[in-house]
Amino acid sequence: MNDKKFDLTTGALPLGIVITVLFSVIGGTAVAVKTMTDLGNEIQMLRSDMSHKLEVMQRDQSNTWTRSQMEAWAWQLAAQNAAISVPEVKGPK
Repeated sequence: MNDKKFDLTTGALPLGIVITVLFSVIGGTAVAVKTMTDLGNEIQMLRSDMSHKLEVMQRDQSNTWTRSQMEAWAWQLAAQNAAISVPEVKGPK
């Protein structure tokens, strides 16, 4: 008979420590991935919102006429149509 005994704990980490460390690493990775996903979604929503606001600002600005542009349009309209008179506009320039 072989009376040799095997000691599984010699030179090895106890199984409980290995499982605890493994679950901690897996849990930490899952939390990091979820956090990065949430941040990515939030950044995407912010970028979309900023892009929409920029488009609205550009649209609003493209519909804005300066005073000189309005005056030029009015004088051109009056020159083409004799029945139209351009009123005198007074105010700050």
